[in-house]
Amino acid sequence: MVSVGPRHFVISSQTSGATRHRFGRSPAESREEGFMRILSSRCRTFAYTITTPSRVAMELGPAVIGTVNRFDGCLFLMVGVERDDIRLGSRPVKTIRRIAAKTDAQCVVINGFSHLAHPGIRPDVDTARGVLDRLVEGLQARSLRVHLMPFGWNKQWTADVLDGEWEQRMDHLTPSVPHSHAVRATTLPSPPRDRTPI
Repeated sequence: MVSVGPRHFVISSQTSGATRHRFGRSPAESREEGFMRILSSRCRTFAYTITTPSRVAMELGPAVIGTVNRFDGCLFLMVGVERDDIRLGSRPVKTIRRIAAKTDAQCVVINGFSHLAHPGIRPDVDTARGVLDRLVEGLQARSLRVHLMPFGWNKQWTADVLDGEWEQRMDHLTPSVPHSHAVRATTLPSPPRDRTPI
C-alpha cells in the first residue's frame, strides 16, 4: 500500500460533488437495504462555519451563522442516515468509539445528513435527527466529547487530515449484517497552499 502524507482540504457546501461521489448510490445499490455510512477523518485541526440553510434546516440564532468553530485533535465524521438506521442499535456508537480509541482522538465532530439517500430509503427529518441525537447521547455516555454540527445547513470547513488505515476510513453498517464492512476512505486532493482557509 502506498502511504501519502497528511492532507489539507477545503470543502464548501454540504452538498458538494465530493460528498455525492462518496455517498451517492449506483442504481443497483439503490434497490438494496439501506445502511448507515460513516466517513471518518482524524484531523490535526478542523474548523467550520455555517453558511446557508436548506429547506429542512433546524432553527438557529443569527449569532451562530458565520461563526468559526475550531477543534484540535478531533475525529470528523460524515454520517449518512437512512430509513432503517434506528435498527442498528448501539453498533454505530461502538464503531465510532473504536475508531476514536485507535486514533487517539480528543473529541468527535459529526456532520449528519439524509439528503443523499435514495428516496425509497430516505428518512423523514425528525427520524434522521433522532438517529443523530441518539448517536451523540451514546457517545457521550461513553465519556467522549461530541459536537454535532447543525442539521440541514450548508457549511464550509477546512481540515488538516492525518494519514493511516484508521485515520481515514469508510464504515458501512447494515441492520441485517451483524458486523460492519469497512473500506479505506479516499481523501480529497490538496488545494493550492495559498488558498485562504476560513
